[in-house]
Amino acid sequence: MKRPLVLVALSFSCVYDTGRTDALGDGEIRARAIHSDGKPAGRARVTVVGSDRAVAADADGSFVVQGLPPGDWSLRIVEDDEGD
Repeated sequence: MKRPLVLVALSFSCVYDTGRTDALGDGEIRARAIHSDGKPAGRARVTVVGSDRAVAADADGSFVVQGLPPGDWSLRIVEDDEGD
């Protein structure tokens, strides 16, 4: 059974392409997946929509997706009763 999740900080965005942002290179998304009751979505699977990037959240729901070029990204987060 899948449970609804709430995600904090689910977007990484760079609006202006400037020399400063070019020099920074690829970015990352650091966030924590939580359920609507505030409990962590431990070991949830986090996928960056439209890419081949996917990571597993830690037991506390924390995750980091690295190597993303500047832009807007959507995340898909799935956790079943067994945490996978």
